[in-house]
Amino acid sequence: MKRDPRGALAAATDLLGRGDVPAEPRAVAERAAALAELELGRVGAARKRFERARDQAITDGLVARAAEIQIGLAMVLLQCEEPMAALREVD
Repeated sequence: MKRDPRGALAAATDLLGRGDVPAEPRAVAERAAALAELELGRVGAARKRFERARDQAITDGLVARAAEIQIGLAMVLLQCEEPMAALREVD
């Protein structure tokens, strides 16, 4: 399988640009966009997307999606040399 973070980011951004996207697909798209940003080496942008996705998933009551997002956010926080913040995300 070929990796295409730019394509994934474009597709996720397109979906997120629509106003009528239900909560679950929106959470998946935001996580995909965050992972694509991370793959492209844009750690700051990935962090912002993960944080926004986590907050929205929690607000929407998507517990399992929020947990998936928090794992990704923890990876980013480790790259930002914030191990205690990473541990809080997975706790």
